[in-house]
Amino acid sequence: ETCMSHDGEMAEEEAILLQVPPGALKELHALTNRDLHAHENYAPIKIAYRFNDFVTPSSLLKSWHAVLEVHPAFGGHVINTVNGKRIECGTIPLQLRVVRVAPATFKNPLDWVALAVKYCSKRDALFQPMLLTTGRPSDGCVLVCVFDHTLGDAATFGIFMKAWSDAYSAVPFPHDWIDLPSGVSRITPVPKTAQDGVLVKRFHFQRARHALPPPSITGVIHQGVSTNDRLMAQAACALARIHRDHTAPTARIALMVDPRGRGLPESYIGNAATSVSLHIPWEMLLTGQHMDVAQHLRKELIARLKELSQSPMSDAPPPTCNAFMWWNSWDTPAGGQAMAEASFGTAMPIPQFEWLNAWQTAVPRIFILVPTTVKGSFYIQVALEAAIMQVLEQTWQRCMIEDMQI
Repeated sequence: ETCMSHDGEMAEEEAILLQVPPGALKELHALTNRDLHAHENYAPIKIAYRFNDFVTPSSLLKSWHAVLEVHPAFGGHVINTVNGKRIECGTIPLQLRVVRVAPATFKNPLDWVALAVKYCSKRDALFQPMLLTTGRPSDGCVLVCVFDHTLGDAATFGIFMKAWSDAYSAVPFPHDWIDLPSGVSRITPVPKTAQDGVLVKRFHFQRARHALPPPSITGVIHQGVSTNDRLMAQAACALARIHRDHTAPTARIALMVDPRGRGLPESYIGNAATSVSLHIPWEMLLTGQHMDVAQHLRKELIARLKELSQSPMSDAPPPTCNAFMWWNSWDTPAGGQAMAEASFGTAMPIPQFEWLNAWQTAVPRIFILVPTTVKGSFYIQVALEAAIMQVLEQTWQRCMIEDMQI
């Protein structure tokens, strides 16, 4: 169960920084245009795992060191050269911070965000992991990972986390423990702000509940429509009631897609995900016919993916109108699902996986879809004006498990 934010300051914490020598040969890696754009414009990606078992710091460092033979950039940093910015590998030590926290902090994602901001906000290294513990191995641990977006996109991080988890499971390790120093400091949670009249809520879903009814019952065949399409269509119909743009004949939905497997190798490391636009007539949205809207969006998406497969690393032309909603789904096998399944040898399912960036987002009409550690389940988090949120709740009420209070 997700723990909600508490008022006031976080409990005192103690920290120790462990490090080992660089885990890769010294070399420079060039950055693509998308990598450079991500470096200059995108915030780091923060994820976290809460494990029932304690993962040992020494084995985390050993396995991270081993994985750098294949993924050296995850031990590097960005430098300026005469030829522009490059990722330099094999020159900085690998560092793992171990932080002892109070039990309340141990189960509070907002506090994990605050600790990540405190300890991992500098861009000295492109990948910065941190281990949280109560001081009792029997409580398990929380592994926080901060990725500079220069390294890549969600699929890149999924590939890396799976490799690191597999390497950890293969390391023969002692059940070691660390005595933390007595130095104590205090921090406060990252403030969560939203515009007046805007609510931020999290809706939990189980994929099986959204299976399409068989044609023998409905008499209609909706070819290729996915759970993602249906939920996006329902959200779009809800928003269209209030956010219709009378200056344009169609509404534009901005959607992030991954070209891997569509003209780009599945194993590609870097920033490949790109934004595409799906257009749909306002009149169709205003009918509220969710399945018809979902079918239209699926056809639009297939057309965009076909275009993308012909030139997977080319940027789409600038949009001709403003987006009326943004839909970011990280519930993909290579992306969020791969990250959520990185167990590091601990018992499955993992009690909690968090896309920590979601706890810092309060921009209206951005939908973020994230998988959980329970197979087939996911949540959608969104910030909306109160009136639209009420309509969306009515649409999704049979599927809603809990709200995220902010």
